[in-house]
Amino acid sequence: MLPSGDGRAFAVLAMTVTFLAFQQGAISPVTWLMLSEIFPMRMRGFGMGVAAVVLWLTNFVIGLVFPSLVSGIGISNTFFLFVVAGIFSFTFVKLYVPETKGRTLETLEAELRARFS
Repeated sequence: MLPSGDGRAFAVLAMTVTFLAFQQGAISPVTWLMLSEIFPMRMRGFGMGVAAVVLWLTNFVIGLVFPSLVSGIGISNTFFLFVVAGIFSFTFVKLYVPETKGRTLETLEAELRARFS
C-alpha cells in the first residue's frame, strides 16, 4: 500500500509521468506509423480517417467504463484486465504485423495483397 499524503501524491505523479513517457515516446508513434503503412495508397486518407475515429472512440469507451470497472471489480482487477488486453495485443502484433524496416510502401502493399488475396 502506498503511503498517504505527499508520498502517495509524488508516487502517483511519478508513475503517471513514466506511463506518459512510454506511451507518447514509443507506443503511440509506432501505432500511427503502422496505420499509415497498412492502407493501400489509393485509400490511405480514408483508412487513416477511420482508424483515427476508432482510436478516439476506443479511448472514450475506456475512459467511460474505467470508473465503473474500478467500483465493480476493484482497481487491481481492472488493471489486471488491461494487462491481459496488453498481452493479447502484443501477441497479435508479433503474429500478424509484418516487419516494415527497409521496405517501401509499394513493396509492403504488394506483400499484403499477396498475403490476403
